[in-house]
Amino acid sequence: SAFQSAVDNDDLRALLIRILGSASNSDMSNNVIPSYPAVLKRLSSDEIKLFIYFSNAPTLPFVSIFYEIIKDNKSIGHVLVEDLFSNFGLAAGCKRPDSVPIYVDNLVSARLISIPEGEGYIDESVYSELENSEHIQSLKAQIEATPGRKIQIIHKIIRLTSFGRGLGQACRINDLPEISDLTEQG
Repeated sequence: SAFQSAVDNDDLRALLIRILGSASNSDMSNNVIPSYPAVLKRLSSDEIKLFIYFSNAPTLPFVSIFYEIIKDNKSIGHVLVEDLFSNFGLAAGCKRPDSVPIYVDNLVSARLISIPEGEGYIDESVYSELENSEHIQSLKAQIEATPGRKIQIIHKIIRLTSFGRGLGQACRINDLPEISDLTEQG
């Protein structure tokens, strides 16, 4: 069937079935937007896992890493080293956690999540685990080993959009198994 050919993984199938089930439930029919199945169809299994992860924690921290170029005690520019460093991929059980920045771009383009410019948690301790990670410490040592370079870590957040929240509610994301259960299956 057309439905079967559109479904290429178990996570996507489960979400689509929930949407279709919601559409037939008169109490939920107002929450189902016709574009939801098309949006889900274009997401990979890892992107579905990230979406489920984001749906259960609608605002999450990440960092972008730059190095500042300093000449004559004055900043003369910045170079992006890593745009989106987080533990999202591991926490969500992604098969390819190294591809999370690409997945996040696709989720943003699908309007399921947003990365609000200039916003971050006021409590900066939320970022401590990321900043103290072996990866960031290694980058810092490499960057600052070069004279005239200093690491800059920019605190950011990912937020679920209204459209993303609506899709999560229509799919009854809170009723899905834990991420670890999905990882074992997929």
